[in-house]
Amino acid sequence: MLVSDPDSGEALPLRRLTRMRKEPTRDGDTVLHLLTNVPAQEARARHLVGVYGKRWTIETAFLELTTTLSCEIRT
Repeated sequence: MLVSDPDSGEALPLRRLTRMRKEPTRDGDTVLHLLTNVPAQEARARHLVGVYGKRWTIETAFLELTTTLSCEIRT
């Protein structure tokens, strides 16, 4: 898949990865689609999906901590 860079207009090659989930997300999704610019020669799709899943788990934990501890600065 080729996508144009909005700033330069240059074509960027992307891969779309699809992961089927046994358990739905909190929004009820059972299929996840990810876009990556990492070439297939450098990382397999399964590895990238796993890394993304771990990252999302960490981000969700930080969101819960921030919410629970009222860490947001009120502006």
